Amino acid sequence: MKFDGKRWAYAAGEFHTPKGEPLTVIHHQNWRMRAVLDAQMNTDDSIHFTAVQSVSLADVEKLRALVLSMISETSRIAGPSRPEETLVMTCDFFRV
Repeated sequence: MKFDGKRWAYAAGEFHTPKGEPLTVIHHQNWRMRAVLDAQMNTDDSIHFTAVQSVSLADVEKLRALVLSMISETSRIAGPSRPEETLVMTCDFFRV
């Protein structure tokens, strides 16, 4: 990522913090706080969705695979895409 004085722009490659890195949690918190701020702005083209669901154990694994597939597909599309917009996608899938 590079900042041109007005906004952040994609430079090259993908950016991921390692799962065990202590700063990864702060990274996740930062973007989720930004998502809450964006939700408060009620922007027409933003998507904010939360669902708490009760499903069978077998369906938990189906849904987990679907989420992982969606993450993989978005990376496949975004990787070679021209850097015209900077987007954020946060995704959480966990048991409570």
